[in-house]
Amino acid sequence: MRIQVFALLHIPLFGLCVSRTYAGTEEYKFLDDLKSQERFLKKHIPDFTHPEVKEHVLRMLRWHHNKNTEQLAKKALEIYGDPDIARKVEESTNYAVSRQCLSQIAKITIDTIIGEPYARFVDDSNGRQPSGLLRGDYLWLGKYYECKGQTDATGNIVTRMCLNVIGSSENTTAGLYLQTCFPESCDEGEVASYLEFVLGNGSYVTPFCAGDKPFSGGDIAAICVFSILAFFVLVGTICETVFICLDLYYDGENPAHEARKRSVPAYLMLCFSLIKNTKTLFNTDRKESTIEVLDGIRFFSMAWVILGHALYFSFSTVDNVLDILNFYVSHFGAMAIANSTFAVDSFFFLSGLLVTYLTMREMRRSSSLNIPIMYLHRYLRLTPTLVVVMLFSSTLYLRIAEEPIYEMRNAIIPELCEQYWWSNLLYINNLYPKNFGLGCISWVWYLANDWQFFVISPIFIYLLYKHPIGGYVTLGAVLSGSIVVTGSLASYYDIYPDVMSYSVVARALQYIFEPKPIRFNQPVGKSLPPGTTYEEMEISTTAPVTEGVGDYDYFQDIYGKPWCRIGAYVIGMMAGYILYATNKRLKIRLIYVIGLWIAAFSLGLTLIYGWWGNVNSFKLTDFPTDDLAAFYEALKRPLWAICLMWLTIGCTFGYGGPINAILSWTVFIPLSRLTFCAYLVHPLVVYYMYRAVETEPHFRVNTYMYYYLAALVMSYAAAYVMSMLVEAPMAGLQKIIFYTPKGKKPWYSIFSINVQRRSQETRSSRSKMNADVHPVEMVDEEVSTHSRIGAEEAEEAKLSYGKHAAMSDENGIENVAHSNSSTAL
Repeated sequence: MRIQVFALLHIPLFGLCVSRTYAGTEEYKFLDDLKSQERFLKKHIPDFTHPEVKEHVLRMLRWHHNKNTEQLAKKALEIYGDPDIARKVEESTNYAVSRQCLSQIAKITIDTIIGEPYARFVDDSNGRQPSGLLRGDYLWLGKYYECKGQTDATGNIVTRMCLNVIGSSENTTAGLYLQTCFPESCDEGEVASYLEFVLGNGSYVTPFCAGDKPFSGGDIAAICVFSILAFFVLVGTICETVFICLDLYYDGENPAHEARKRSVPAYLMLCFSLIKNTKTLFNTDRKESTIEVLDGIRFFSMAWVILGHALYFSFSTVDNVLDILNFYVSHFGAMAIANSTFAVDSFFFLSGLLVTYLTMREMRRSSSLNIPIMYLHRYLRLTPTLVVVMLFSSTLYLRIAEEPIYEMRNAIIPELCEQYWWSNLLYINNLYPKNFGLGCISWVWYLANDWQFFVISPIFIYLLYKHPIGGYVTLGAVLSGSIVVTGSLASYYDIYPDVMSYSVVARALQYIFEPKPIRFNQPVGKSLPPGTTYEEMEISTTAPVTEGVGDYDYFQDIYGKPWCRIGAYVIGMMAGYILYATNKRLKIRLIYVIGLWIAAFSLGLTLIYGWWGNVNSFKLTDFPTDDLAAFYEALKRPLWAICLMWLTIGCTFGYGGPINAILSWTVFIPLSRLTFCAYLVHPLVVYYMYRAVETEPHFRVNTYMYYYLAALVMSYAAAYVMSMLVEAPMAGLQKIIFYTPKGKKPWYSIFSINVQRRSQETRSSRSKMNADVHPVEMVDEEVSTHSRIGAEEAEEAKLSYGKHAAMSDENGIENVAHSNSSTAL
C-alpha cells in the first residue's frame, strides 16, 4: 500500500514523468494509444525509481484506459481515504495528516495523469533537479506564481507553494531546498509528515509555506508608527507651503506682520517639513570649520561596505556558489571585495576624528565640557532612527514579499528582535548576545562599538586639551594595548588573515564538489601549474582552521569586540587633535609631502592586495607562519587608519591636489549626510533583492555589478525616505529642545565642567611639538565660533519671519551631526 501512495504522489511531487498522457493536443497525438504511452513512460521514468513504483504507475495507466475518469478518481480517493493509510503515515512521522489533505493530493495526482489544466500547472510549478549540481546548485525553486492559487473545477482545491528544507535533523535550514506545490488544506506540519513518509530513509523536512499571515501586535504597532510619522511629514509640508505662500503675499511689508509670525507648534511641525528638510539635505554651503574631504570618504566607505555585502549576501541564494568561490580565488580584483571590512575602520577613524576636533573647538569657545549633554545629544541622534529600522525589520519588512524563500530567510528576525531589542538600545549588542550575528539586525554591532568609544572619549579629549603630550601618551598606550591584545588572541587561536581563510573554504569546497572521488593527495580532474604536485595540494591536518578553533569564533571574539577595534578610533582622535591644534593650516616641505603620499598609497594597497599570491596559490598549505599571521591581524586595521590619517590631513592642509578635489566634491555633501540611514537600511535592500525572487539568481561578474549598483542606488533612496521620516525631524526637534535665548545660560549648563583656556606657554609647547614633525610656518589663528545645537539658530528662527524664518536652519542636519560630535556615519 505504501508503494501505491508513493506512486500517486511521485508524479506531481518530483516531476519525474514530465509529459505523462498529454493526449488531446496536436504535439502529443503520438501518445494517444496505450502502447505508446507505456513505452514513453518506461523510457522517461528515472532509473533510480523503485521498480514497484514503475509498475504501479503503468498499472494505473492501463486502468485509466479501461475505466473512466470518475472511476479513476473514485478509486484514488478510496486509497487515500483508507484509515489504514492515514494511520501508517501518522506512525511513520511525528504529525498526523488529515484525510482532506490526502484526498486533495490524490485528486491533484489523478488530475495530472488525465491532463487537467490546473493540475498540469501544479505539476509544472514544482521544483526539480536542475543542471549545475557540481557548481553548488542545491536550491531547487519552482515557479511560485504558477503554483499560487491554482484551483480545480469545483473550487475546493486551492494551491500554494511550500519551500521544504530536506536535511538530516529536525527544524534545520541546512540541506536541499525543494519547492513543491501543495493544497492549502495541508498545513506545514502535514506537509512535513507527508514528505518524510514519502522520502523515508530518516529524512527530515522543514517546510515554509507561503500564505496570508495574520497581523501581529507588532505589525499593527509598526503601521501606527509609520502612519503617524507620515502624517506629521504631510502636515509639516503643508504648513511650510502655507508659510511660503504667506511670505510671497506679504513680500515687502513689515516683517513683524501678524500673518507672518510663527508659533511654537508651527516650529514643531516645520521640523517634519519635507520641503525644509530636503532643502537642508541638499544644501552644499560649507562653513569654515568643515573638513571637506570627509564627505567623499564617508560616501566611498559606505559604497565599499555595500560592495562587500552585495557579494556576501548572495551566497545563500545563487545557484552557482562555487563560481563565486572560483571568482574569489582567481580574480585579482576580488581582493578589494574581500577586504571591504576596512571600510568599517574608516568609519571608526572618522568618528574619532570628528569627536575630538569638534569637541575641542567647542571647549575653546565656551571654556567648558558638558559630558552628560554630549551623551544625550548623541543618543538622541542615533536611537530614534535605529528604533524605527528595528521595528520595520521585525514587522512590515516580512510582508513586502511573499515568496517562501523570502519568508524562510527572514522568519528569525522578529524572534531575535523580540529577545534582544534592549541590547541594541543600550548599545551593548557587540557584547551580548555573544554571537552578535544572532542579535536584532546584527549589522548594527558597529554602532555599539562606536558608542562605547564615544563614552570614553571625553577622558582623552580632556587630556589632549589640558596636557597634549600626556593625552598623546595615553592614546598611544590604548593603541598599543589593543594591538597586543589582538595579536595575542590571533596567535593563541591560530587566527589567519580572513582573506586566507576564505581561500581555504573556496579551495576545499571546490575539491569536495569535483566529480571524481575526493582524495586530496590524488588527481582530482584539475590541471596544475608546471612544477606543482598533487602532494603539495594535500590539505594537511595542521593547516589553519577557518576563522577560529573549537568554541572560539573570529567574528565574535576579535572582529566585533571593542578592545580589538579601538585602534582606528584612537588614530582618528590623534588626527582630530592635529587638525584642531593647527587650525587646519600647516606647511610641509614638498619632499615630505611626496614621501607621505607614496607611503600611504603603498601601505594601503599592500593591506588590500598583499595576500593575493597566497589566495591565488594552488598550494593549500602555502600559508604564512603563525607569528606573521598574528602580526598582520594585530596591525592591519591601525595601519589602515594611519593611511586615512595622512589622506585627511594632507587634503585638509592643501596637499591633496586632484584627490582632494574629488573627495571634496559638493555632490558628496548630501550623500554623506545620508550615510547613517544608508548604513542602517542597506542590508534590508540587499536581502530583498536576493530573496524576493521566484527563481534563484545566477552569479556572473557583470550581473553582480548590476546587483551592486542597484543596491547602492536603492539603499540611498531608502535612506532618503528614512531621513525625511525620522532623522531630519529628530534633528530639528533637538534644536527646539536645547534652545537657549541669547544672553542667557543654557539650562543644561549645570552639567558643564569648567575648562580654563590654555596659557600662551602651552600654545608654544604645542607649536614646538608640531614643529618636531617638520612643519614650518605654522599658522595659528582663531576660527569662528562653533555652533551649539539650537542656540543661535533657534534664536534667529524665533525672532525672524517670512522666508528667512520658514527656511531658517538650512544646515540643520549638518549642524546637529557636528555639534554633538557626530558619528562618522
